[in-house]
Amino acid sequence: MYILAVDDDPIILELVVEVVRAMGDHTIKGVGSGAEAIEFLAENPDVKVDCFLLDIQMPGMDGITLCNALRTSGAFPRTPIVMLTAMSDKGHIDAAFAAGANDYVVKPFEVFELQTRIRQAEKRAAALEAQMEDITPEEDMARKPGLLEQIHIYDVDNVIDYFALENYVPLLSRRSLFGSVVFGFQIRHIEKIHELATSLQFRGLIADVAETISDHLRPYQYLMSYAGNGTFLCVLEENKIPNRKSLTDNINIAINRLELQVPTPRGLPVRVCCGDMVRLLGYRRDLIENALVVARTQAEQTAADMDRDFDNMWFYGRTA
Repeated sequence: MYILAVDDDPIILELVVEVVRAMGDHTIKGVGSGAEAIEFLAENPDVKVDCFLLDIQMPGMDGITLCNALRTSGAFPRTPIVMLTAMSDKGHIDAAFAAGANDYVVKPFEVFELQTRIRQAEKRAAALEAQMEDITPEEDMARKPGLLEQIHIYDVDNVIDYFALENYVPLLSRRSLFGSVVFGFQIRHIEKIHELATSLQFRGLIADVAETISDHLRPYQYLMSYAGNGTFLCVLEENKIPNRKSLTDNINIAINRLELQVPTPRGLPVRVCCGDMVRLLGYRRDLIENALVVARTQAEQTAADMDRDFDNMWFYGRTA
């Protein structure tokens, strides 16, 4: 990979450069500020940066602002961004991921840990490159995503990609785990919707549903990701949890007002249901990612149970 590291501490920057060079097969460029990073990218448009390592606390443009600028520039919408910082509180972690970071390493760091995170970023970059091989960004957007594909959603507050969510959850301190839950929203009849919708319609539907859920979670501290198969996963602080039924009803009312242009059969409107909330405290730190799988499964099971109950209600009504 070609890696751009940004840190105002020259000692840390030199250490990071040496760590990356010792891994082999990578090229790394170090700069001392966000402004220098922006200037370097502007002056070297032919350099393809595959990964960014960003400090947060820097004079002038801080790392979170730089991360957001990289994402919104249009040049690096999915390039792996790893925050490398002394800021370990949940507020900075949440802000970094919400700005578009994919991973987060806290200083002082172990060399092995940093190398592990860089290898993960390398795998991510390789997967993205393979996905885009022989296809332009325009052709990729025109392509109909698979039902299970974790579509990247742009410009929706606090919505991050699933790769980032998997890295975010294990970062929560034990104190944060005590007060955090994860739960999922599932779009009902997603298989039929995916079958009938065009690429543009399906992508638009996923984005509209994501924005609607995000709008209704604004009073809460949360991060959300689209996990594929019509499922959205939300990580929320437990000290302020919404009523699931009221939240789901309000979201469905808002979705109905959007009048989504999906050619679903009559009687099959776009609706979501909410799975049970899973407390993160109940999971060992090395297995905490499993909470995401449990929450996703529960949301999908809730949708299946609801559809079955409606089918049974219709069946009994016909024979009574």
